[in-house]
Amino acid sequence: MNLASARTNMIKQQLRTWDVLDDAVLQLIESVAREQFVPSQYHNLAYADVSIPLANGQMMLSPKIEGHILQAVQIKHTDNVLEVGTGTGYLTTLIAKQAKYVTSVDIDVQMIKLADSHLKKLLISNVSFEQGYAEQDWPSEENYDVIILSGSVPNVPEKLKNRLSIGGRLFAIIGTTAAMVATLMTRASREQFISKPLFDTHVKALAQEQATDPFVF
Repeated sequence: MNLASARTNMIKQQLRTWDVLDDAVLQLIESVAREQFVPSQYHNLAYADVSIPLANGQMMLSPKIEGHILQAVQIKHTDNVLEVGTGTGYLTTLIAKQAKYVTSVDIDVQMIKLADSHLKKLLISNVSFEQGYAEQDWPSEENYDVIILSGSVPNVPEKLKNRLSIGGRLFAIIGTTAAMVATLMTRASREQFISKPLFDTHVKALAQEQATDPFVF
């Protein structure tokens, strides 16, 4: 399989047809070899319109959802970004190439190590990884311009909403059944959050376990 051609076809046949039309996002996705982040047994599916299983029971989002996330949150080069759910580091890499700095949180230390190794190979240095459960007990007091949840949640946790800067954008897939809604939430003021439904989908929930030994990687 010619993976470079598969990447180009993914952009034409999946992203564009699913209304991911932002040229900056499309160019960014075309610039990163997704197969480098996919488990070896699924390399032939790196550019397929599917979610890919990961070793910890989580899933790698489909390319069109990743594209929609980036298009929705409109990351700027001055933005500090919080990613909840690191996975293999593919989405982390795309975010890092647009943002000033990225903090990526995951409960699974093995996934953090894997993602960190992927980013080091690409010489990406504006990312820090932390182990913990950001939705409940992660101790950071920092505010973020963009927050991205890479799995579904029943509702957006208040602790995450409160970490969003004024004018900041938060992407989450909300719901507990087959009918989940990808949602963009913007913090208009200290007390006001504006939610915009983007599309219906269904993805695996963020891991619900709590990390027992938080650390900074």
